[in-house]
Amino acid sequence: GDAIDILDLLLAFDPSSDAIGDFVQLSPSRWGTTLSVDMDGGADDFAAIASIDYYRHLELSDFVDNGYLLVA
Repeated sequence: GDAIDILDLLLAFDPSSDAIGDFVQLSPSRWGTTLSVDMDGGADDFAAIASIDYYRHLELSDFVDNGYLLVA
């Protein structure tokens, strides 16, 4: 299946100690879901990097756990 690889954008992310939600955000948009990243993990400066069309209300934990979003 398809996956979105954002490893190179998460330079400060440590999966053993950091919350992925401080670095990555999925938010519903008109046509699907917007994927946004905060590169330093401050959870205060998210930038949209991708649009996932036709899928709304995606859960970040499910998206990562099922291998659709590569973060580590």
